[in-house]
Amino acid sequence: MLPKLGANANEITKLCVTVIRNNPKLLECTPESLIGAVIKAKEYGLSPVIGECYLVPYKKKEISECQFQIGYKGAVKLVSRADKVSFTNENVVYQNDEFRQILGLNPNLIHFPAAGDRGDIIGVYSVVHFKDGSKKFVYMTKKEVEKRRDSSSYFNYLKKEGRLSESQWMQWTEEMYKKTVLLYISKTLPMSVDDIAALQSDESAVSLNFQATDSDNFLQIESRYDNKAIEAAPVSTISTDSVKAKINEAQAADKPYTCSMCPEKIDKNVYDYSTKQTGRALCFKCQKKHKNGELDLSQPPIDESNNTENITDEEIINPFEGE
Repeated sequence: MLPKLGANANEITKLCVTVIRNNPKLLECTPESLIGAVIKAKEYGLSPVIGECYLVPYKKKEISECQFQIGYKGAVKLVSRADKVSFTNENVVYQNDEFRQILGLNPNLIHFPAAGDRGDIIGVYSVVHFKDGSKKFVYMTKKEVEKRRDSSSYFNYLKKEGRLSESQWMQWTEEMYKKTVLLYISKTLPMSVDDIAALQSDESAVSLNFQATDSDNFLQIESRYDNKAIEAAPVSTISTDSVKAKINEAQAADKPYTCSMCPEKIDKNVYDYSTKQTGRALCFKCQKKHKNGELDLSQPPIDESNNTENITDEEIINPFEGE
């Protein structure tokens, strides 16, 4: 069974701030979809901080929404909750490995990984070990895995945008192969309805309805894919405005410095990096201008005080982007 949410508005807000710090592009998403994805992660007992799930911006019809994605660690965690399952074991098979799949009345897998160059990936398998000592396995070829990958809305979105390098499939290829085969075999396992729903929620966007009913006074979260309502948190404790305000406060606290050549606010990491490289506190845009010879640092700075008043909630700057 899934754990009860048990999270107050402050915990949800802190998690929103944390995921935004890790991925500033989430600021472009609608607040409702971001908060909904965070609550969904809490409801399923999965952490976006340690890679059990991912919250990613997904632009659809000119509107950016936060999409909930289950990570390989999260899939393992959900499957392991099944009462009869002891543990699972997933392995990627490479071209130079010794591998045999035996089917029939006595199915078996034999896999000896190559000691040196293993070559290209040719497939992946999952073995589920049950508490009674029995085992169950499934093997998927590379073609079967990639067929499922190519049906991913987020993968195709990044492909269309020319940003495939941001995809988990490019960054963590082995883990995505393992996740795919685990999700496939999970359909045949004796899991709870809630855990099955959690696995099926992969790559889903969430909309929030902050209208409470007199009977339960609970926030209802409706998945745009299954239209199921989830009991999440008392309406009186959370709202989009309160979460947005907390996020803005955290953003302001993170950016106590001002660029010396424009009014842009910057955080301490950007300040330390730019002063070390140029001797000036420069925002990312001014750093690029200086690098391209478009900014003369012999000009007097517009602000030497670097005060923290009137800080806006502009996007967090990463000094290492674009290099």
